[in-house]
Amino acid sequence: MDRRVLILGGYGEAGRRLAAMLGHSLTGRITLAGRRLKEAEECAHRLAREFRRGPCYAAQAVNVSEPQQLTECLTDIDLVIVACHVPPRSLDALIASCVDRGIDYLDITPQPGKAERFEAWRSIIQASASRFVLDAGADPGLPGWLVRRAVSMVAGATDVTIWARYRSRAIGWGGSADILREAGSTGWVYQRGWYRERPWRQLCYRSFSGGLGRALCLPIRAAEMEGLPGELRLRRLRFDHAGLNPITDLLMALETVRLWRLWPFRIRQRWFYNAMRYLTRRPFGLSISLEVRGNAEQSLRQSLWHDDLYHATVAPAAIMAERLLVSEGMPADYGHLGFWAVQDAGFEGRLLREGFRVVSE
Repeated sequence: MDRRVLILGGYGEAGRRLAAMLGHSLTGRITLAGRRLKEAEECAHRLAREFRRGPCYAAQAVNVSEPQQLTECLTDIDLVIVACHVPPRSLDALIASCVDRGIDYLDITPQPGKAERFEAWRSIIQASASRFVLDAGADPGLPGWLVRRAVSMVAGATDVTIWARYRSRAIGWGGSADILREAGSTGWVYQRGWYRERPWRQLCYRSFSGGLGRALCLPIRAAEMEGLPGELRLRRLRFDHAGLNPITDLLMALETVRLWRLWPFRIRQRWFYNAMRYLTRRPFGLSISLEVRGNAEQSLRQSLWHDDLYHATVAPAAIMAERLLVSEGMPADYGHLGFWAVQDAGFEGRLLREGFRVVSE
């Protein structure tokens, strides 16, 4: 595939791995972009040596906080992949530029307020030639696909409980900020409407497949789950998420306390990052399980797991990136990974080839 791809945050852990995975199928150009040009160049040189017959790897300096600088780097691009945080003003400029130039968009970075920005652009996107895939990594991303897949297998599905755990010491500085910014989403469940569960009913103890053991979990209101109850006509939806370790769990809980937030965000991020990096212990990986209940006491329980969190993150993103680059028939639209993945009959097979395990009980 002779295509041109730009990866914002391309020299970070997730961006670098995604660039390497796309190197197996692309023969065009992959540009790694970010604030630190030297790091981007070093990463591009390493990848170029690894994939001598693959794409041309290039580097570019760009500050995503500067909308004009961000849109100028989109010249001669087929697909932009976002693997870093993009401020709201820059995100609007990025969406507008993609729509104007017919560029496809894919991101793997969760961030508060992103869903609202895309909803404001819905009609314009659908009238354009661009496709937008949101939260195309593993978590968020794969839970939404797994829910849609399981609900289609249970007649009259009404109740869904899903629980997920990811563990890694390799989550980078930017990733730690993304996790902290999601602290306000904890405690929410859907029961004919979203509401915050009583504190003494929030905590639960879950068992995880793939050797990730048991852990305390809290329900969260992930953006990818926001519209699922209405879309799938569910009566109840609960998404329980386990933390990385007890200290990071405590720091996440403190993020909801107003007095705690008087400390500068960078300091709080440093504490969280260090606790995550030095106190998170094996086993590592990603595990997602769910239970679906329907009419006539029908039920289904499924699990999905992978032993490498970063490979699990970039694999679904790479699958969707390749589909965007080769599938001319995909209509212009935007949606989370699950929305697009259920339209691809080969998606599950590709996941299995990338080392995922999907088991129905």
